[in-house]
Amino acid sequence: MTKHPDLFASLAAPFEPNEVKVRSTAGRQLHYITARTAMNRLDNVLGPENWWDEYSPSENSVLCRLTIRLPDGSTLTKCDAGGYAGMADSGDDDKSGYSDAFKRAAVKFGVARYLYRDGVPHFVQER
Repeated sequence: MTKHPDLFASLAAPFEPNEVKVRSTAGRQLHYITARTAMNRLDNVLGPENWWDEYSPSENSVLCRLTIRLPDGSTLTKCDAGGYAGMADSGDDDKSGYSDAFKRAAVKFGVARYLYRDGVPHFVQER
């Protein structure tokens, strides 16, 4: 069990309906948030000075290391990789990989995890 259930419940809280985007892919509707929406959640819950990200690009993906400062002053880092979207403009393609990696790392802290319809931790449901 976590020492900071309120903090993680706040990170994992559902977004306002206007913050959630929808797109159709292969006959399914995909619900998602933008990277900026995830950044706003981190800013609002933690404060902008209490999180930071680092990236390691490779040929086929980007690794994002997202670190948050906890209320007790310790830090916690989670990582995930994102893929390039294959856009014609290489700058936009790079941004797609970084954005994807960032959002995936944020999901590991609970941000927008509910959109995957796989459930959320019990301590989030209890708040």
